[in-house]
Amino acid sequence: MRGAALAILIAVFAGCGAGTTEPPADAGRTDTGPRTDRGPGVDLGPAPTGDGDGDGVCDATEAMAGTDPDRGDTDGDGLTDLYELRSGTDPLNSRQPDSSDRVQLRESPSEVVLTDYPVVVDGEGGVIAALWQDRGAGIDDRLASAWVSFDLAAVGADPAGVVQEISGARFVGVLGRTRLSWRLTTRSRAGASEGADGGVLRLGCRRAYEFVLVVRAEGGEVLRSRRMTLDVLGAQGGSGVWPAVDAEGFCQATRCQ
Repeated sequence: MRGAALAILIAVFAGCGAGTTEPPADAGRTDTGPRTDRGPGVDLGPAPTGDGDGDGVCDATEAMAGTDPDRGDTDGDGLTDLYELRSGTDPLNSRQPDSSDRVQLRESPSEVVLTDYPVVVDGEGGVIAALWQDRGAGIDDRLASAWVSFDLAAVGADPAGVVQEISGARFVGVLGRTRLSWRLTTRSRAGASEGADGGVLRLGCRRAYEFVLVVRAEGGEVLRSRRMTLDVLGAQGGSGVWPAVDAEGFCQATRCQ
């Protein structure tokens, strides 16, 4: 099973069809007689790309992963097969990731989403804080007590035009078993054009990013961590194939992997 999973990851990240060549026209031909004219050729249309559903995962990779080569989102959970294979969630299980761990944000200047983050802790009079945890860039954990653009995406890009804030990021003097509640505010800064009203250019495509919220005691003890997904619904709507996203968070053409 481990070997199969490794093969899938290698296929996802190494690309599809690399290093392969078309077999010669006479491959498998055993007769030595003259060729027979079978009449005019038939136009079969453009050659197949190896990615029937255009979701960025090659058909060969989908066969190994068990996903549907004709559906960009096999389990119908709103996250593409490519995203789930890259992020390590199960593309065949609609309950993974859990819907409560997803924040859906429409790309609109007026869009704000509030997500409650309650945690029961056993305090000893110290400080308990909610933190952003870096998942890929090597940046130290930092307190999210002010409006910040976060750079925690584990899928290779930052969420352009999105800011988040944790309300009540610090609780001081917590004693005994206590239910603490943080509120995660996610806001879109998309504008009609770059620089208009402090906004940024709408990307127009649907995309997803990962981040982790961590609750720690003053001494550094992790009390709870929560892996979350930010699902940005582009100005073009929530349907359609998701493109690849570059290092700056901008949409690129989907490439078979």
